[in-house]
Amino acid sequence: MTPLRFALLAAALLLWSPGPARGDTAEETGWLAYQRGDYGQAIRIYEDLSLDSPEDASLRYDLGCMYALEGDLAKAHQNLLWALELDPKLAGIYDALGQLYERWERPAWAKDFYAVAAELSPQDTRLLWHLARIHIRFDDPVPASQALEQMLLFGPGNAEVRYQLGVLQLQTDEPEKALHNFQDVLDRMPTHLMALNGLGLAYIRLGKAPEAADALNRARALRPNHPTTQTNLGILAARQELWKEAAMAWNRALQSNPDFTPAQRNLERFKMKTPSKR
Repeated sequence: MTPLRFALLAAALLLWSPGPARGDTAEETGWLAYQRGDYGQAIRIYEDLSLDSPEDASLRYDLGCMYALEGDLAKAHQNLLWALELDPKLAGIYDALGQLYERWERPAWAKDFYAVAAELSPQDTRLLWHLARIHIRFDDPVPASQALEQMLLFGPGNAEVRYQLGVLQLQTDEPEKALHNFQDVLDRMPTHLMALNGLGLAYIRLGKAPEAADALNRARALRPNHPTTQTNLGILAARQELWKEAAMAWNRALQSNPDFTPAQRNLERFKMKTPSKR
């Protein structure tokens, strides 16, 4: 798993968000129960409301979300499908179903539902984030980048989205674009450790060793033994055929995190080579 995929999946807590109460006293009571985490009471109230309004797709959507939060995924699925029949143009239903299918390890289904959700509500950055994340899970950097770029149309100052976009652009061999996004992040957050690493990698790809060294040394000053920084310093040294220095950096990365795959892979490649300079 790449560092980007790990970061996104680790941050991707699957959250369902019922819509706010719409003024009915019983619904407001149910909404307050939901807000304090009493999903059982909220479900009982919303089930009673749905008996009086069986054609209300929003109520069924809310119930689906609440059942999911309570952990009853079968009833969540049932209510979300019911809501979808009642209102096939409600974007939130597709998004909630996508999250449900991810929980059930059906990522291909989730991807399709997230795509419909984003198409129905193209200005909803939460839906675009879910779409980008599922494409990253499938190692599809181009559509993931497109979703993130669309997010930036509505929030150009979102530093984390810019950082993730920069990482994807490195994957698609667009280091100049990545450089722009990492620098934008650092203009807003000068101590963003991973953006400094991304900047360093972009400069390495562009063949600008002094600039790469400057960025990576700034990252090292923030956290001297961070495995990502040490691994990238090793990559920079290897590009300059400083093999001993490269191996030392990768070993430092593994001392910090013995399971850090990028450092392991680089060391394995190093050991397979017989360079003329060491």
